[in-house]
Amino acid sequence: MSRLNPRWFTLLAAAALVSGCSKNEKTPATPANTASGEAAAPSVAGKVDPELTALLKKFVAQKGRMPTSIPELNAVTDSIPRPPEGYAYEIDAAAQEVKLVKR
Repeated sequence: MSRLNPRWFTLLAAAALVSGCSKNEKTPATPANTASGEAAAPSVAGKVDPELTALLKKFVAQKGRMPTSIPELNAVTDSIPRPPEGYAYEIDAAAQEVKLVKR
């Protein structure tokens, strides 16, 4: 049985070290509405509506995507309440929340 030459051992150890030291870059998670390559929507300023946000999360869980508009949430509920006068509901895709915003 022959002994392993120290030079080969050093070369083998160096190769193992180099191959194991590569940078492991992780791809950031993409929101559901940007999977098609669209730019990420900016965050919406407004008050979070917890009930409509729960419906939004239910919609995303069932359909696997963000709705394109508030009326599309009717797929997971019987009705959506009207916003107060001078306000509108808007989907914040970045935060996956429904917010009440001034018109």
